[in-house]
Amino acid sequence: MPRYPMLLLFFLLLPFEPGYAAEGEVARTLTVYDADFALVRETRLLRLEAGENPVVLDDLPDSIEADSLLLIPADGQVRLTELAYTPPSLSRERLAAGFIGREIAVGRGDDGALEKAVLLGMDGGEPLLGMDGGVLAGFTGRMFFPGAPGELSGRGRLTARLVSPAAGRSEITLQYLARAIGWNGRYVGMLEGDRLHLAGRFVLDNRSSLAGEIAGLSFVAGEILRPQPSPPMPMMEAQVRMLAAGDAVMAAEPVGGHHLYRHAGRARLLAGTSLMLPFLDSSDIPVSRRYTVRSAIGGGRSDASTDLAVEMAVVFRNAEGGPGQPLPAGTLQLYGRASDGGPVLLGENRLPHTPVGGDVRLVFGKAFDLLARRVDVDYRRIDKRTTESAFRIELENHSLAPETVAVEVQLPGDWQIVEESAAHARKSADVAAWQVALPAGAATAISARVRYLY
Repeated sequence: MPRYPMLLLFFLLLPFEPGYAAEGEVARTLTVYDADFALVRETRLLRLEAGENPVVLDDLPDSIEADSLLLIPADGQVRLTELAYTPPSLSRERLAAGFIGREIAVGRGDDGALEKAVLLGMDGGEPLLGMDGGVLAGFTGRMFFPGAPGELSGRGRLTARLVSPAAGRSEITLQYLARAIGWNGRYVGMLEGDRLHLAGRFVLDNRSSLAGEIAGLSFVAGEILRPQPSPPMPMMEAQVRMLAAGDAVMAAEPVGGHHLYRHAGRARLLAGTSLMLPFLDSSDIPVSRRYTVRSAIGGGRSDASTDLAVEMAVVFRNAEGGPGQPLPAGTLQLYGRASDGGPVLLGENRLPHTPVGGDVRLVFGKAFDLLARRVDVDYRRIDKRTTESAFRIELENHSLAPETVAVEVQLPGDWQIVEESAAHARKSADVAAWQVALPAGAATAISARVRYLY
């Protein structure tokens, strides 16, 4: 299995070395959150004249949150007197509005042929075309415009005024939040006996127009409170690139109740792509397999016999010896090995944010060779407020190895077990639990009578 050194996670605003830009170039750092937004920090080198200088930046992504924009001159003697942002203005409707009454080209078929038409107007977003001596409504083909009005732009534009005491080069920092950039955590685990090899990576999804070299790339793991949180980010169907990990190893850094990993080195961000960056490679993690049967007793009369699923889970502690570092939330795919050494997918589940010292319990499916059934065998009413019921949980092990199965039964009201075939533990206020050793090829059962007070 390939080995990846650790990398990545959260960037404070100041600790990054900015990587000074040449005049006209941009040195950009990116801090990506799992709520589908990123903090972008750009260092730009401008040539200013003495006095007032208009500054226009039209290479900004289309998903900027305008109210987050900050422009900070590095020179304390350079003053910012005006800052404005114009969002992208180019759209189908606005483009069409600029050509009403003018001739355009349209395509109605799949052969690529174009016809001339006059755009008469727009009705509910649909064009009205003058062609073939009449008016065509409900057109669903392609429209080709000979250009775009100069006032329309597909990118946002920032305008600012800077007052400088002298002519010369001056550095500014531009900071903003951008939507449609986020990350997903992905893990791959290889289970071999009672040991787990776990590899993790961040998948950076960039659905914005932001592109270019990234001088510093970081990922924030933790739930960030925002007044209007972004919706969960779906995995995009786009090109996926894997960034070489290099030799650097970065430890998780606690910052303000969250955790930060920094990517060592530069990255190149492309619009509409996913970028995968390994951050974890931990071998020989001690794990245990847990089998659990869960059932709920209603407390009323029932003569039912119910098949129950035997839940399979893998449990390990995030401690020294593996992984031993804060684990950001992500999807974990668990694999086993077939007799020929080939990998077999055992299941997939969501790993929550897990601190060092925390326990991980992930359910990956239902056991094939372990069967369980609940049989309700008795019910009686003692008085107006008291009832009793009896049940039996039957277990079968059709595998070639002995297993231990946890049986957890949820019981209503104020309950007391008055008879049982094996001692139970009160796991919580409404759950009684048994640990049942089940030899290979064997069957057994536990039974209990419960008194309920309502």
